[in-house]
Amino acid sequence: APWALHFAVGWWAAIAAMFAFMVLYDRLFVPDGSICMGIPFMLPFATSLGLLALQCVLLLRWFVTLVAGG
Repeated sequence: APWALHFAVGWWAAIAAMFAFMVLYDRLFVPDGSICMGIPFMLPFATSLGLLALQCVLLLRWFVTLVAGG
């Protein structure tokens, strides 16, 4: 869902969705008192980190074009 929101709505929607889904996953699947979110959490977390890296690159590209005057 964060990837779809990133390309359909905007980068800000993707970041909000990442945090919302992490909180939802924590509430539904992580036992109380546990600090480990488990293996099923790693795939969404890894893709969220990939999306965050993409957003950082896009932000850097925007900043460079802004500074370069183009």
